[in-house]
Amino acid sequence: MLEIEKIINKLHKSSLESNLEEYNLLIEMSDSYKHKVKIFKLISQNSNDHSLSFPLYFQLITKLKNNYEDELVIQLCEYFKNLKSTHEYDWIAKIIFLILEFTKDRKKNNEIKLLILEIIKMCASHINIINYIYNFLLNEGSSEIVYAILVFIPEISDEFVRMAIQQTNQIILKNCSLVLVSLCQTQRNLFINFKHFDVFLDSEHYFLRNCYLEIIFNLVEIYKEIEDIEGINNIIFLIKERLHDVYFNVRYKALTLLGQLFENNCVPLDIRNSIIKSIGDRILDKTVLVRKKAVMICNNLLINNPFISEFNLSKKESVDPEKIKYYEDLNEFHDVIKSILEKVMTLLNSGSIGDNQVFLDFIKLCLYYEIEGSKDYFEQTFDLVWETDSIISCFKDILIRLKARKISIISFLKKFVNQQRNKSFEKIIRELYKKGIINIYEDLFTDIFRNKDLYETSFLLSCLGKYLDNSKFYELLVHTTDILFSISTTEDLHHALNIYINILKLRIKHKESEDSKIIALIVKNIVKMTFLDFQVIQDSISLIYRISKEPEIPIKNLIKSMNNKNLNLLKMIYCVGCIGLNHLKHLDLLEKISKSKKEKITVIVPEDIKERRKSINASRMSLQSFIEEDDDRNKSKIKKESLDTKNLDDKTEEEISDFFFYLKEKDIFYNKDGLLYDFAKIIPEFCTSEDKDLQEVAYLALFNLMCVSSEYFLEHKNLFINAFTNDNVKIRANAIISMGDFLLFYNSLVENNAKLLFNGLTDQEILVRKNALLTIYSLLKRNIIRLGSNSIYLTNLVFDDNEEIKSISRNIIYGLSENENYITTIVYEKLSHSDVDYTKYIEFFIPLLKDKSKETIFLKLLRTAVNKEVLKFMFNKFNFVDKFLEDIKHIEEFKKLEIKI
Repeated sequence: MLEIEKIINKLHKSSLESNLEEYNLLIEMSDSYKHKVKIFKLISQNSNDHSLSFPLYFQLITKLKNNYEDELVIQLCEYFKNLKSTHEYDWIAKIIFLILEFTKDRKKNNEIKLLILEIIKMCASHINIINYIYNFLLNEGSSEIVYAILVFIPEISDEFVRMAIQQTNQIILKNCSLVLVSLCQTQRNLFINFKHFDVFLDSEHYFLRNCYLEIIFNLVEIYKEIEDIEGINNIIFLIKERLHDVYFNVRYKALTLLGQLFENNCVPLDIRNSIIKSIGDRILDKTVLVRKKAVMICNNLLINNPFISEFNLSKKESVDPEKIKYYEDLNEFHDVIKSILEKVMTLLNSGSIGDNQVFLDFIKLCLYYEIEGSKDYFEQTFDLVWETDSIISCFKDILIRLKARKISIISFLKKFVNQQRNKSFEKIIRELYKKGIINIYEDLFTDIFRNKDLYETSFLLSCLGKYLDNSKFYELLVHTTDILFSISTTEDLHHALNIYINILKLRIKHKESEDSKIIALIVKNIVKMTFLDFQVIQDSISLIYRISKEPEIPIKNLIKSMNNKNLNLLKMIYCVGCIGLNHLKHLDLLEKISKSKKEKITVIVPEDIKERRKSINASRMSLQSFIEEDDDRNKSKIKKESLDTKNLDDKTEEEISDFFFYLKEKDIFYNKDGLLYDFAKIIPEFCTSEDKDLQEVAYLALFNLMCVSSEYFLEHKNLFINAFTNDNVKIRANAIISMGDFLLFYNSLVENNAKLLFNGLTDQEILVRKNALLTIYSLLKRNIIRLGSNSIYLTNLVFDDNEEIKSISRNIIYGLSENENYITTIVYEKLSHSDVDYTKYIEFFIPLLKDKSKETIFLKLLRTAVNKEVLKFMFNKFNFVDKFLEDIKHIEEFKKLEIKI
C-alpha cells in the first residue's frame, strides 16, 4: 500500500497525457487498495482528455469486483452528471453498467440508485442505450434493475419491448421475460399488439410461454375499459389452451391467471361455465401442485358464486319468464360443479392425493351449497381420510354456517345416519360433542320420548359417548322395549330392532348389582324374543358384561331361562358364542386388574397348564378395545366391586397369569360346573348338521368359543379348516375373520394355515374377498404375517370388477406402500408373474415407487426369465436417473434387451 501512496504522491502534479503508463501501472496495482477514490481524483484533476481518462475509469471500476467502495461510485457518478460536454457517452454507459454488474446484489442507498438512473437517462439522450441494457441482462438477477431503468426512462421502453422478440440467448431471454412481466403491468399499452409475441407462445422455454400469458392477461383490463368482449374472450381462450401445456409450470400459471380473472370479474357470462369446467379438468392433472391449485380456484368460485342470494345451488325451475335464463345459468353452473366434485372423488379414491385438506374443503362447500351427490361423497370421505381432524374441521365449518342460517344442526346430522352404522361417523360425532362443537344431548333425549325420527335420534345419542344416569338409561330401555314388542309387521320390526340396538350401545355411569332392573329387563327381552337377530344378541350380552358387577350371575340366569323355556335353538347357540367371547374379555380384564393390585389366588394350577400358557401367545387383542370403552372412573369401580368379594392372597404376576389361563383353558368348557360345559360339547356337533341354518349359527358360535381356549381350538381345528371350503358364504367369510383372531391368539398353532387367508382373495363372493382384504391388511400392519409371493393375490384385485373390492385393495396397497420393502415385494411378485396386462399394473404402481425401489425391482426382474417386453416397458416408464443408467448398461442381461440409452 505504501508503494501505491508513493506513486500517487509522485503523480500528484503529473499530467495523464505524459505519464499514461504510470497511471496504468497505478490502477493495475490497486486491487486490494482501499482508497481507490484517490486514484479517481488524481486522474480527473490531471486530465481533460476524456478519450484517455474514461478508459482508465473503466479499468479502475473493474477493481471494485472484490473491494467495493461506495465513495468511488458516488464521486464518479457525480463527475459524470456534472460534465458539461463530452463525446464519450459509450464509455460512460460501459462504466455505469459495469458498476451495476458489481453492485446488483448489494443494498444500494437511494442516492447511488438515483445517480445511476440519471446518468443512464443522460446517456440514452445521446446514444442507443438498449444494447447495453440487453448485454447487462446476461447477468443473473439483473431483471429488477432493468425494470427500474425502464420505469425511470419510459421513452426507451417501446424499443426494449420490440427488441425482446429478437433475442436468442437463454439467459437474456429468461431475465427479459421477468422484465416484460413487470412492464406489462404498468405500461400495458406497449403490448397492445401482442400478436408480435406469438413467438414466445411457441417457444421451447416454459418461462417465455408464461411471459406471454402474463402479457395477454394484463391486456384484459384495457379491453374491459373499452368493452371489447370479443378481445377478452380471445385472451381467455388463449390462456385456457395453456391448461394442456406439456410443462406443469405453465399449466399452473394458466390456472392462476384464470383464477385472477374470475376474482376481477373479467370472465364474460357466456363463457364462464365452460372456463370453470376447464379449470376443474385439471383436478386430475398428473402434478400435485396443479391439482391443488385447480381445486383451490374451484373453492373460491363456490364461495364467491354469482348466485349467492339463493343460499344454495341446488337445481331449480322457474315459471317466471324473466327468471328462466337466470335459473338455466344456475343449473348449468350446478352441473359443472357436480362434474368437478366427481373428479375430486375420483382423485380421493385413487389414494394419490397427498395433502387432502383443500379437496375436503371443496366437498364440504359442495355439501353446504347442496350440490347433487355431495352428501354421499362427503360420507365416503369418512372412511377414505385417515386424519379425522380434517373431517371434524369440515363439519365444524358447515355447522357454523348452518347456525348462521338458523338451520337445525340435528336435522343436518341426521342426513348421514343410515341403517349401516358407520364407525368413522360415530367417531366424528363423538369428537364434535367432546370438543363442544355440538351440544345436542338434551334435544336428542327429548326427541326419543316424542318418538321423533327414533332411529336417527337414538343413533346420534349412542355416538356421543356420554355416560347417562342409570335411571335415565332405564327409561330409554323401557321406552324402546315397549316399542319393540308392540310391532306387528316385519318391516316395522326391523326398524324397531335397530332403535333398540342403538340404546344398547349407550353408556351408563355406575355398575349394576345382580338384582338390577336394567339387567333383568335385558335378559327378559332376550328370552322373550321369538326371532334371532345377531346384532341384538351381541349387544345385549356385551351390555350385561359391561354394566354388571358380577356378570356371571345374570348370564347363568339367562342360560337357565332359555333352557327352561325350551326356546329357539338357533338363538340359544348364538347366545352361547357371544357369552364365550365376552367372558374371555371379562377374564382378561380381571387378570389385568389382579396384576395391578398384586392380589393372590388360592387355586392350585396344574404344571401342564403353566407350560402351555408359556408356549402360547396369550395376549388378547380384543382386550384393548374392550377396556377402552370404560374410562378411569368405571375401571376403578370394577376393581372395588368385582374383586373385593374374591378370596385372593398375594401372588406373583406369573401365578396370576397361570390361574386365569387355567380358567380359560379348562374351567369354562371342561369343568362340569363350568359356565359353558354342556354347550361346548354339542356346538361342534351342530357344525355338521344337515340343517344349514343350524350349521351356520353353530359355526359362528364355535369360532367365538375357540378364541377362549387353545385346547378347545386344537380339539376342533379340523372344523375350522373345513369352514374355508364350506358352501355357506357367511361361514367362509367369518372363518376368514376368525383366522385373523387365531393368528393373534395362537400364532404358532395356526401360522402354517395362513395361506387360507390369501386363498380368500380369490373367492367368488364379494363378502369373503372383502373380509380377506381387511384381515390381511390388519395382520400385515401388526407384522403377524408376511406377504411374499402371496402378494400376487392382493394385486390381482386392484382391477377387480367390483368397485368396492377394487377401492379397498387399492387403499390397502397405498397404505402398504409407506413401507418400501412391502411395495418392492408387491411389485416384483406381480411383474414376475404377469405377461398379460402388465402395462396397466406398471402404470398403477409408478406413483407408489421411489427411485431406489424402481432400480431394485428392475435389477431383480432383469435376472429372471420375465418377458423382455415387460422390462422394456418398465425401462421407458421408470425414468431412471443417469447414474443407474450408467451402471446397468454394462450388465449382460440388459444388453440383450437392445435398449438404446
